[in-house]
Amino acid sequence: MTDLGSYLPRLCRWPALAIGVGLAWALTWWRVGEVTTELDALWLMRFAAVIASVAATFALDDPSFDVTRPTVGLRRSLMPARLTAAVGTVAVGVIPAGLVAVGELSARTWWGLVLEVTALVALLCGVHLLLQQRWRFSEPAQFMVFVVVLLGLYEQLTLGRWPLLAAPGAAWDDAHQRWVILGALAAGLLAWQLRDPASARPRAVFAGRRGRAARAAGVASRREHSSS
Repeated sequence: MTDLGSYLPRLCRWPALAIGVGLAWALTWWRVGEVTTELDALWLMRFAAVIASVAATFALDDPSFDVTRPTVGLRRSLMPARLTAAVGTVAVGVIPAGLVAVGELSARTWWGLVLEVTALVALLCGVHLLLQQRWRFSEPAQFMVFVVVLLGLYEQLTLGRWPLLAAPGAAWDDAHQRWVILGALAAGLLAWQLRDPASARPRAVFAGRRGRAARAAGVASRREHSSS
């Protein structure tokens, strides 16, 4: 197979990833003087993580998807590199916010944040690949902000009843049980989109053979009918 090193420089839109990281860093620099409580640090981390997570999905954009789809081996080799770039973008994007928040957040809050960010990244990547592979969106990353908006809409519609963005306290554990459910569903969606394309071939081939056989039988039947 062709050396993957030649593909890495043009693997994804690196400027979009850099812009996302820069915005997350700029937000941290802007709010650093106002982080005085655990709640302040929590929301700073959440905002930085959301910005970096949306930017990270640009690593999965593939305008040539329809052209390169038949090249299953190459696509299978490039996807881990794309996912690594996406995860790396999120990690780098939240570093400054993490340094600011490290003295304010408890270990329990940190673990909750890790769960939130992991579930969000899995959800965004899963929806991105769904739009790309099922609906043929060539550059779906630009639409991932709407997924975040839908999560915010859910938060407003269920205000006080089933929150996801809870503050440390009585509602924290219940909220993160919902994050576990959301993360599991997102992981399932992502795994489904990452499955081996060859696994769907036997059924497709079988369906194609059945279709050709049915069409051939129909042609033969029409010929017999016309000759009689």
